[in-house]
Amino acid sequence: MLTRETGKEYAVKVVRIPQLKKKDLEGLKEEVRVMQKVCVAVAGSVCFIVSRCCCCCLQLRHKNIVRLEEVYRTASMVHIVTELCTGGELFEQIIKKVLHALCLVWGVLS
Repeated sequence: MLTRETGKEYAVKVVRIPQLKKKDLEGLKEEVRVMQKVCVAVAGSVCFIVSRCCCCCLQLRHKNIVRLEEVYRTASMVHIVTELCTGGELFEQIIKKVLHALCLVWGVLS
């Protein structure tokens, strides 16, 4: 997503609520709660969660934490807007490093 005012890019996770199982909906709610709590904890101040997002999230800037910008919910959809991370899939990077480490260990042991 690209904002017209600033030209800044954001990531948007779009979830269709009717297609979710109850367990998945609870997981989605927990995901948002965790992101909001991380904002509060890292910002180090008390924050009231307003209708769309945690106000501290707008102030939080940390290179290792994905910043939650907004959460929009309609009757059928949830849109979670976060900062855009362009480094690729973290899981894939971890797997590559683990495989590399295993190859090194195998080379030493054989």
